[in-house]
Amino acid sequence: MTICYAYYVDGQFLSFYQTINRRLDDKNLNLSWTTFRDRLVPGDKETWTLKVSTPDGHPVRAQLMATLYDRALDRIAENQWKFFHWAID
Repeated sequence: MTICYAYYVDGQFLSFYQTINRRLDDKNLNLSWTTFRDRLVPGDKETWTLKVSTPDGHPVRAQLMATLYDRALDRIAENQWKFFHWAID
């Protein structure tokens, strides 16, 4: 917020601006991926885990939407996916 003081004294125009900033919370999240695959069992599935935490290390409730993309398929047909990211408060 900016406050502007403006006044006229003795034939002279004077003005003064004062800015007041509100401290905003840090909304950045830390993401860390881990994977596990049992190498003793051939063809076993791989497990992926995503840990979402605040910058100070506390876990957060989060939702995730994920998809897989194989770039080799672009040789057959061009990728038409569009990705738009909007920050939601």
